[in-house]
Amino acid sequence: MLSLIYRQARNFFLAQGIFAVLAGLAILVWPGQSFVVVAYIFAGWLIADGVFSCFLWLRARRVPGAQLSMGKGIIQIILGIIIAMLPGVFASIILVIVS
Repeated sequence: MLSLIYRQARNFFLAQGIFAVLAGLAILVWPGQSFVVVAYIFAGWLIADGVFSCFLWLRARRVPGAQLSMGKGIIQIILGIIIAMLPGVFASIILVIVS
């Protein structure tokens, strides 16, 4: 059980690092459209992490609390799709939060 949690945490931090690097590069390359580009990158990350969480649930269905992984995955996929469909709204929300 602990090895499963360790692997999931390691992959989470790896995904966070990749997202941060991609977001930084997007801001350097597309300074005028950086918030929209970051929104697309974030949507892709959410969808990929949601699919990974659902796959993790399939592998650990018998482990207590595994349903949380499936619920988290479904919510992330839905949120990623919403952000991909409305990147301008997401960019505005992030701009308000950051400022």
